[in-house]
Amino acid sequence: MSIFGITTATTSPQPSNTMIPTHPRLVKFLRILLLVTLLSGGYSLAQSPAQQAGNATGPSNFSEGVRYVDGKPYFSRAAFFGYNHWMSPTEEKSLGNFMAIPLTAVGTKRDYYSSAGFNTGYYSIWGHTWLNGKAFDPALVKDAFVRAKKAGQKVIIHLPVLTPESVTKEMGFVWVTEDGEKIPFGSMWGIFHDPELQAQAMKKTYQQVFDAVKDDPANIGYQLGAERWAYDYVRLKKEVSYDDYSLDQFRSFLKKRFTLEQVSLRYGQDKAFYKSWEEIFPPISKRPMDYARRELRNFDVARWDWYNYREKQTANVWVKMIETLQEMDGHGRPFSFEHGHGPYYSMGFHPFPEVCARIKNFSVGNGDFGQDLTATLSSMIQVKGCGKGPWINNELDAGTSNRYLDAADLRRKIWGTTALGAGGFHLWTFFNLMGASSEFTTETYVDPKLYDNMPPKYFEAQHSNKMLESLGQTL
Repeated sequence: MSIFGITTATTSPQPSNTMIPTHPRLVKFLRILLLVTLLSGGYSLAQSPAQQAGNATGPSNFSEGVRYVDGKPYFSRAAFFGYNHWMSPTEEKSLGNFMAIPLTAVGTKRDYYSSAGFNTGYYSIWGHTWLNGKAFDPALVKDAFVRAKKAGQKVIIHLPVLTPESVTKEMGFVWVTEDGEKIPFGSMWGIFHDPELQAQAMKKTYQQVFDAVKDDPANIGYQLGAERWAYDYVRLKKEVSYDDYSLDQFRSFLKKRFTLEQVSLRYGQDKAFYKSWEEIFPPISKRPMDYARRELRNFDVARWDWYNYREKQTANVWVKMIETLQEMDGHGRPFSFEHGHGPYYSMGFHPFPEVCARIKNFSVGNGDFGQDLTATLSSMIQVKGCGKGPWINNELDAGTSNRYLDAADLRRKIWGTTALGAGGFHLWTFFNLMGASSEFTTETYVDPKLYDNMPPKYFEAQHSNKMLESLGQTL
């Protein structure tokens, strides 16, 4: 197979601690891309120290496409579940963690996460909470901070865009479907249809988390992520948001753009189709009629307006949510959002250029899970249209769900996205980098006490991390 002019072997390389040599043509190609990126104003750190210091506010912030930490540019390198490697008082596996090590081993050669050259501990809240049906335990995240500091690392907190079922039940949230059904939200992966409800949900869900992490100087920001988005299409398989609030907001949306006569012509091809605004209802999806079961002669036009309203409302909800989370942090730290598996996955709405324009210290990055190199680079180009960055390549697939990924694949992903202007990468997952065959298993052929027995892709990540570290502000 040939990629970037390199012919790669079809068989898996044998584990070794000898670095896989980098092909000269790949080096030349990436040097050209990096030069073009710098000249075009991509992930450029070509500022004087005075300019950099002037851009930085608070312990961490985004400025002109760069993350700054303590006034210096910062290229985040991390892996999901890397903290699991640390969190055990003994060398025995505990809490279902992978290759757990005691605190005394953190920062030593036995600490494979730090030894791989990652500079950031990526703490995923759901990994020790709702995923396992448990309440948030502040002691776990505080222990992660202790270990990250011992390893000389900063910490990014991963917050799923999730409202647990306990919160949705407490607040009495229901979806009203196009058939008039009222369905409880359950555990809400994604966002609500109402900005104020979203703000309430975030406060109830995450106040304990922010109380535990907001005052720790090792915390350099928050990463938002989820795999279901606006209006929860994936779970319900039908359209929702026909409640009184949404009906009123949809009519207000139309009033700002059209007269009643214009809406009558748009939907009914008759100036007298509607006698009042209260007669207007959004269309449903199954038949060419509205929620009141009135036939719409221009059904497609009504559907287009309904789509545009919901996309605009999605932007409003995101803005309110991020503002609420920023207030809960209280220290001006940046937030970023990971598009799950590409910008349009399970979503249907793409409001993020508007969201990035309305919110400071917020960026959108790619969700690389399951993407081949072409899809990864294409998605990175798309998210670069969402504000100034930095654009993180998240969930860089390290070989999950039995998908084979070798060291050369990992190298191309890291350096290809860096050349496009990425401001960091976060692997999915550390387990897989160590040889586990799927994303949530801890089973691997690697003996965790034999360092030289790591898979070749582990040493590739180590080598790339060292190269990125050595480049520093030149990057």
